[in-house]
Amino acid sequence: MRPSVLASGVGRVVVVVTALALAACGVQPAAQAPSYPTRPVTLLVGFSAGGPNDLTARALAEAMKPYFSQPFEIVNRPGGAAAVATAELIRARPDGYTLCMCYGPALTLVPHISEVPYKGPQDVQPIIIGTVAPFFLVVRADAPWQDARQFINYARQNPGRVKVGHSGAGSLGHMGLELLNLRAGLNITGVPFPGAADAVRALLSGDVDGINVNPGAVTGQLAAGQFRLLAAYTDERVPGFERVGTFKEAGYDVTTRSSVYFVAAPKDTPRELVQRLYETFKQAIDSQAFQKFARDNGFLTRSDLTPDQLGKMLAEDYEFFRELVKQLNLRQ
Repeated sequence: MRPSVLASGVGRVVVVVTALALAACGVQPAAQAPSYPTRPVTLLVGFSAGGPNDLTARALAEAMKPYFSQPFEIVNRPGGAAAVATAELIRARPDGYTLCMCYGPALTLVPHISEVPYKGPQDVQPIIIGTVAPFFLVVRADAPWQDARQFINYARQNPGRVKVGHSGAGSLGHMGLELLNLRAGLNITGVPFPGAADAVRALLSGDVDGINVNPGAVTGQLAAGQFRLLAAYTDERVPGFERVGTFKEAGYDVTTRSSVYFVAAPKDTPRELVQRLYETFKQAIDSQAFQKFARDNGFLTRSDLTPDQLGKMLAEDYEFFRELVKQLNLRQ
């Protein structure tokens, strides 16, 4: 039986009224909803340009081009061992248009040392690890020390005169130096910088005697024969850098976590968007181009960790540093 004119008219009225009600509430029908992304995405970086955090962000933004329809705009916000950029991420809208190439210790270490406008890794939404980087003490090629023992002996004989640069209070370079002073009974002067690139320039100019950075920060200087990796802040020798000994081999338990640079979004970002970003970033990180970048710069990658697994790892690091800060009495 054919529907009456009245019934069909009522149906049209209901559809129109429903559409108007949805529009009034700011809700678009699914067919009209814009697909993400429709504009460039900001990727915050917590250090100055040229350091490993910045290099990772720029390499990943480039690797994302075949997989993401909009470009990433890198915005450097140096300060507070990446706490400035982290705080900006936390204040951002959870819509996928502001992300951060976070520096792990900004969330797992800095809150135990300084007053920051967030509590820890629970205040952001982790997505995926970009790179993992072990830390080394780096010196000029013409430095008189050939290994950790010689450096420690010299520092012990010259208390307060040896200066080592790092990327600010709460950075892994800072923690490594404090551990070295504690475990070896030294008085090495720490010199904070806004980022690794600034520390590199200071070592080049002779303003400091060494710097605590990862190999990615000094790739060019190592290739040019200007710098040497003197010792690693790791339990074992680092793959790819097996010729470089550790402080542990020299008899001192000076071991820090490796530096983790990971992509994060604001805390309340929708779950489905987080998963989509993880899958897309994973394609880029696993690409030949990005893997070559990682190898060439002494980085490791861990794209296998899901957002939940990464969140668990960060929570464990948070507890590790809580105890270490107590031991070193570094709370400011």
